[in-house]
Amino acid sequence: MATRIHHALRVLAPALLLLAGAVPSLAADHATSDSLLDEQRRRLAEAAAAPAAEIEAALAAERLPAPLPRTRHLSFGAVGNPLAIGVDDATIPMAFIDPTGVNPNVQVPVGIQVWGAAYDPVTDILYLSSGSTFHHWDVTAGTLTTIGPFISSVDGATLVMEGLAVANGTLLGSRVANTATNPEGIYSINPATGVATLVEAFATTAGQTLSGLDADPVTGTLYGTNDATTNRGLVEIPLDGSGTVIRITDYPAGETDIDGLAVGTDGRAYLVEDDGTAANGQVHVWDFALAAYQTPIPTPWATSEVFSAGAWVAASGPVGRITLTKTVGTAPGVCAPTDEITVVTGAEVYYCYTVENTGTLTLNLHDLVDDQLGVLLEDEPITLAPGATHQIISSAVVITAPVVNNATWTARAVELVGQCSGVPILLPAGAPGTTSGPAAPYPASVTFAGAPTAPGTVTVELRGISHTFPDDLDFLLEGPGGQTLVFMSDVGGGNAIVDIDLTIDDAAAAILPDSTQISAGSWQPSNVIAGDPFAAPAPAGPYGNAAPAGTDTLASVFGGLDPNGTWNLWIVDDAGGDVGELDEWCLNLRTDLGQATASDSATVNILDPQIDVTPASLSSTLEPGTAEDQPLTIQNTGGAPLDWAIDEAPAALARVPTAVLHDNGPLVTHPGGGAGGADASALQTALGMTIFGYGHQISANNRVADDFTVPGPTPWNVDTITFFAYQTGSTTTSTINDVRVQIWDGIPGAAGSNVVFGDLVTNRLASSTWTNAYRVTDTTITDSARPIMANVVTIGTTLPPGTYWLDWFCGGTLASGPWAPPVTILGSTGSGNAMQSTAGGAFAPLIDVGPQDFPFVIEGTSSLCSTPSDLPWISVNPAAGSTAPGASDVVTVTFDAAALSPGLYDGLLCVNSNDPATPLVEVPVSLTVTDTMPFLDGFETGNTSRWSLAVP
Repeated sequence: MATRIHHALRVLAPALLLLAGAVPSLAADHATSDSLLDEQRRRLAEAAAAPAAEIEAALAAERLPAPLPRTRHLSFGAVGNPLAIGVDDATIPMAFIDPTGVNPNVQVPVGIQVWGAAYDPVTDILYLSSGSTFHHWDVTAGTLTTIGPFISSVDGATLVMEGLAVANGTLLGSRVANTATNPEGIYSINPATGVATLVEAFATTAGQTLSGLDADPVTGTLYGTNDATTNRGLVEIPLDGSGTVIRITDYPAGETDIDGLAVGTDGRAYLVEDDGTAANGQVHVWDFALAAYQTPIPTPWATSEVFSAGAWVAASGPVGRITLTKTVGTAPGVCAPTDEITVVTGAEVYYCYTVENTGTLTLNLHDLVDDQLGVLLEDEPITLAPGATHQIISSAVVITAPVVNNATWTARAVELVGQCSGVPILLPAGAPGTTSGPAAPYPASVTFAGAPTAPGTVTVELRGISHTFPDDLDFLLEGPGGQTLVFMSDVGGGNAIVDIDLTIDDAAAAILPDSTQISAGSWQPSNVIAGDPFAAPAPAGPYGNAAPAGTDTLASVFGGLDPNGTWNLWIVDDAGGDVGELDEWCLNLRTDLGQATASDSATVNILDPQIDVTPASLSSTLEPGTAEDQPLTIQNTGGAPLDWAIDEAPAALARVPTAVLHDNGPLVTHPGGGAGGADASALQTALGMTIFGYGHQISANNRVADDFTVPGPTPWNVDTITFFAYQTGSTTTSTINDVRVQIWDGIPGAAGSNVVFGDLVTNRLASSTWTNAYRVTDTTITDSARPIMANVVTIGTTLPPGTYWLDWFCGGTLASGPWAPPVTILGSTGSGNAMQSTAGGAFAPLIDVGPQDFPFVIEGTSSLCSTPSDLPWISVNPAAGSTAPGASDVVTVTFDAAALSPGLYDGLLCVNSNDPATPLVEVPVSLTVTDTMPFLDGFETGNTSRWSLAVP
């Protein structure tokens, strides 16, 4: 829609492009960085209402797996009816019923009592319970196999299972008896042995008495029939650890005890009474979509029994089912055979994930999420046929603490089809002579025939689109059934786009920017202003409107509908003065045919060495020219070999007070050159740089990160860290009131990284004062709008040698920022590796022409052992060794007064080891060398008994 704002932006566009210079696309968000564009907006009131630039990297196009063949319904031998029901009378056959009433019932004598039933479509086995006895009924062969009793995995006791269900490939049973070792609840059952393992005990036996059990064959949701007074009726069983159920509906009027349950692929639940037809026995039919009972089905037996069972034995097609095996080892690139190992702290391990397709459906799109390592696969195109396996091995993961990793693999069968228009589209028709009106062709169309009838996902591709003022363009998509959606309109302002590819996808990260540069990649449907007209022959409005003008999406308008037929794309340029072109447009349809999920875990234990050095100090008194040996015992009280080595260091300087351990880089570029003679930190626009500072606002959950290294061999005792930040418009009195920091042993949030200190909730700010510097540009050196504050935070931790990452954010009393200025060096566009997380997302590198770093100062103390040097008057033998767990080694420490003058000599023995908790033990040592002249105590009386060479 052409509006006053639209044309005001058109007037301002040349000035903004001139200001940006060689950087027409500013990848800096108002909430995440403080850029030159923001400064210009502050100075130009006409553009004050225009939002700041969006951060959006160009996203890679979705990789499309090969289409799968369409699936067909399976048959089940002679038993074609899907609803199987039975009772606890061995003389009464099971009945296979067609719920539609088209086909007659099929009577199948199985010769056993039937208390519970569950069907596995992969094996074509109907599992049956006769109370405490477990059976298999081969549906196709029509044969019965008795496995034996249900057996407790805890104490081997025989258990009674009333209801059975197959949920996501796992056979489950419901137990209504309650004992201390085998409580009432849901159990998983080994189909081959009948061994039952508790999955979830019920929170209260008064609220759950689940006789009937079954899982939705489509979703895997577990349901039951609950006879307890509380929550009586059809219930959902979430298996979320709460031990509770969720009531879907009460039983039909007059019913209090229903033991059989089958959930069908038709969206209905069948509640089976144990009464016969003569006693008005019925199968009650609950429709989930209608949330109401439908016409019941009479039971085919004539007597009243005690227990009844039900199962759904028809599948809608091939079944998705997988198993996941997760193992862990220490050899790179090797899939280890075990799921539990023990290592020392700092060891590198490798996780292996092996998925097997145990179903009958080919799976071609995969996700793998590890709760410790993060997302390992996302929409990964791997064709996994039934019976096939696929394996991935992680990169090295450094272990710093005992850990149990839980992984979940989700595999989907996805059919993807797409059509492209194949012809260029002028924007508008008659361009370049005509600059407004409908496009040509109008519409541009694609046609589908034989596509899946209910796609779940619809995406639109605009390939090779160019326009000098994209805010003029309005895009309307019309489906074969007349459904409409304005999916792109009034976006991009006057920032020209040239031959870029756009994908419009509901699952993209963000909507298109309103008035700033559009970059190539994936974007959500975006309509800024509703009400744009589309000239005939386009369909008349009203139309569906995407955000922010509306709430409609591609899925909400077109998903689940029959896509076959002609799709029309109507494009209008609604304001004169600008032109463009679109190479072609494409429509992609994705249909999910089924999916399967499996989880597994692996455990890494830590068994570290633990050093104990005795005595804590050593001293000796010697005459010149003499020597003495003393023992130093190194004991390993841990569970892994202790590797140690001894250095020497002088103690003459003593331990220094808190000092700078690390300075990450300069900030000031013009000492004394700023406002009022203060220092200035200049953004170098002459080099094309545009970012004053980076957002790290607690309120927006924006964080920044940078790294440093403790070089070793000794640790750092970190007392404080000073960070730098500003809020635009503040005075030289600080407005910063909150700083929160974490220290990681790797890139924050990356696989294998761990927080070793701090959190994101504790305010550690000790002081905040002006640095006597302003953040400015190289053309406005005396600007005083951004006084930079030094924010000192209290740490108080010891860091062993290694590389660490600081992860921090700030709060302040003003609306602007806080912003973190980068390391600034005249003539350099940066060479760092700092990162930023926006809105709690993943950390990404910060680039402003070049990669950036942040200034910060770490203060504390380090040991004198960090600079070892030889002490000529002391030696050790051996100087290094390896001590087994539970063992000790004795080191001979030799004090040698040869060639020493009388006096006191101090130093340190530095015992370095692989004990992660105590990597350094300092043993103070001292040597007193006496003079040759004796001290004659009692000389005046002639008493020589107390004469001594010892220094008093």
